[in-house]
Amino acid sequence: MKYFLTMLIALSALLVYVNRDNLVDSVAVAKDKDREMDKERKMAAETKLFQVSDIKMVLLKSNPPQLEVTVYGDTTTSGWKNVRLNPFVYVITPMDGIYEFDFVAVPPEGPAAQVITPVEASYTILSVPNELKGIRVYALSNQMEKLLSDSDQYAGSDSGG
Repeated sequence: MKYFLTMLIALSALLVYVNRDNLVDSVAVAKDKDREMDKERKMAAETKLFQVSDIKMVLLKSNPPQLEVTVYGDTTTSGWKNVRLNPFVYVITPMDGIYEFDFVAVPPEGPAAQVITPVEASYTILSVPNELKGIRVYALSNQMEKLLSDSDQYAGSDSGG
């Protein structure tokens, strides 16, 4: 009988230990899911900005070459946060060589001043594809395109000054 009770106690302790590990794993999975949901909520809160007014591109001298894209535009109110360029993800290279971005930000929470507010965002293409010919940026009221051949700004160029 003592042997049976000892085995029963040992088995109970083992089950508690296994369940504790499963509980720890479940809590970790739940925290990961919460983080993903927060990220999705943040992304869902982003909207396209009012308009794009200019695109600047600078080819950075690096190996491999990098392209810094800076977009200027406007919002219709103050208080926009996390202004950024959201790149399109391509399965295959764009046929026209024009890579596309959405000009987005998180709108203000609550009341905001009703004024046209200038904003800007930058994005660096870490490895410039050979077929890249230009950039197209989409906003709420317009879109703008700039060809790489139209951009005469090259950082670190050898031109004297």
